Amino acid sequence: MASDQGKSLRDLLKESAFFPFPRSGPSQSRNFTEPSILESSRLDPCWKAAIAVRDDGLIDALCSTLDDILDDTRLSAMEEAKLLNRFKPLLDEYGRDPIWDKITSEARTSTLLNMGVFQAASFCLRALDKKFNLVEQTSAKGYGSEIDFTFEVDTSVAVLAEAKADDVLCEVASLLPPNGILLTWAPDRQLIEKVILNAALHMASWRTEWLFLTSHNHWIIFRLHPDDERPYVTYSPMLSMKDETRPFRAFLGSLLASAGKVVVPSPEVPKDIILDEITEDARPKSESFPQELCTLKITMAPPEIPEPYWVSLQQVDSTSTIAHTDNANKPVCLRLTRPLGRGSTGLVYECRLEENTAQDNPGPRTFAVKYVEVLKTKDESRRERLRHEFGIYQVLERAYSRFGKLSNRVAPQCFGMFENDSFSVLILELQGDAVRDWRDLNETEKEHVLELAQELHALGVFHGDLESRNVVRTIAGGFSILDFNESRKHNCKEKKLVKCYDLLLSA
Repeated sequence: MASDQGKSLRDLLKESAFFPFPRSGPSQSRNFTEPSILESSRLDPCWKAAIAVRDDGLIDALCSTLDDILDDTRLSAMEEAKLLNRFKPLLDEYGRDPIWDKITSEARTSTLLNMGVFQAASFCLRALDKKFNLVEQTSAKGYGSEIDFTFEVDTSVAVLAEAKADDVLCEVASLLPPNGILLTWAPDRQLIEKVILNAALHMASWRTEWLFLTSHNHWIIFRLHPDDERPYVTYSPMLSMKDETRPFRAFLGSLLASAGKVVVPSPEVPKDIILDEITEDARPKSESFPQELCTLKITMAPPEIPEPYWVSLQQVDSTSTIAHTDNANKPVCLRLTRPLGRGSTGLVYECRLEENTAQDNPGPRTFAVKYVEVLKTKDESRRERLRHEFGIYQVLERAYSRFGKLSNRVAPQCFGMFENDSFSVLILELQGDAVRDWRDLNETEKEHVLELAQELHALGVFHGDLESRNVVRTIAGGFSILDFNESRKHNCKEKKLVKCYDLLLSA
């Protein structure tokens, strides 16, 4: 009787895990994401890498670990046939399709990875009874820096990946230091420092060990080694996908090693290692912020961190109230203490006045800060939405002054907006928790929210996104409406609620 067992999965991957190798064209964009130095200041010190060191054996160590994990695991003949369909030669049929012809952008790289490597890895994990989930364009909790892909195995984030155009990745590979470099968490670093710092920040914020920088055709692997005394990153040389099964096997090995908490061997880094000096590149540097214009400083570093990194900002206009101090030459200092939420515009944090500036500021000591950090080109649109939201708060404040005090304050008090070249910060009155669902409110509470919505229209503002998530309970026990990035000026002439969509949502 013929056996329905195929080859061992280990041998099958060694022999067959090949993928197409599209031509590389000039990339449509050569922008490199800036690492968020502000967010790096809140990293756990034992996860915040101090150096980065080259490890030429990293790829083979992952492949060897995969072999040990798989041992003599065998697929059924049917499963083997299905897996082979995800490798060459079947994928060569797609090679005649324009999508497999050339890599010219990060978007094309992402598409090819989803069609090939990631789909094959998902099949292998399911065949091994592992739960697998791929999430695109996401951030770790409390962080704004987005990663292209997170891979969850058995509900835990195991591996991260960033997609690059092929010519961009080859440029990065040419700049990888032969020995290693000291990591300086500060703005305006050289290109290769930015790449490594970004990888280190992502791994530390997600608390995961592995990150793959890939163009589909080529791969560079980063590994974070947390340590109480000297955390560090190791990186591999660039590996080509052409006629090679090791890129896929190393990727699958990292997923299974993370899921099973299997230690991948790594050489010790000598304490007296000689690190490389990075040569200045010709890319333009951003101009330093003139400190004489600074009216606000923010940090995410906890109080116990010595010499934390502070972001210097300037108030957008004279209506800002938090910046009014008795000492005109002394900026207000705010420490962001805990994340409150995330919206389409930016992150929201609770923050506190530092003791050295609190005595100069009558009024509240805690606030809500909504901020946008411009790290990628698309962040500029988020900044514009935050500026628009500030404009709506200004409309409301002028209306308060014109009409006098209302029976209910519609929105949190706005204490001002502050900016520099790469940051926009909106400071608001701290409120309570958001309403999860309209059904969570009793009839009296619903009437209260409806009155707020009516007053908002009376003040000349159409909210545009009046959902329950944008209504919060105040500390005093009432309700408040927030998130005005979709709002616009509005002259509400409707007498019946059913004729005004914005009010109908809250009715």
